[in-house]
Amino acid sequence: MAMRNEETDLTAGESFYLKELFRLEAEGKARVTCVSLAAQLGLKPASVSDMFSKLEEKELLEKGRWGPVQLSSKGVEVASALIWRHRVLETYFCSALSLNPDEACRAASHIDSAIPKVVVAAMCRTMNHPSACVHGYSIPHPEG
Repeated sequence: MAMRNEETDLTAGESFYLKELFRLEAEGKARVTCVSLAAQLGLKPASVSDMFSKLEEKELLEKGRWGPVQLSSKGVEVASALIWRHRVLETYFCSALSLNPDEACRAASHIDSAIPKVVVAAMCRTMNHPSACVHGYSIPHPEG
């Protein structure tokens, strides 16, 4: 059974797909399809299709039977929170642990969907709420 984040009720795989779709949409790649994402990630289209169906069931993704997909408004909100976790973690790992940005990114990817929000918020406060991560990307801070 896949590990789930208690706060989001997402598996690590679901979190990964949401972050990828968020990133692609932010880069202006509006026509993400099952086949294009599968090719980009080196996965089988059937695996991507299965994950798309799971995300659609959770109302995080909008898709038709064929063609491009996009995050729903709920999907954007959840993905933004996941991106916030990842970027705060990698920035903290560079700042506090002196990891290089690539090491920090890989380490953050292993735990960003599992670490409690309160821990990430404390790290963020410790760094005075940075506006950009170590790679120069904007950190989308949650409301409140």
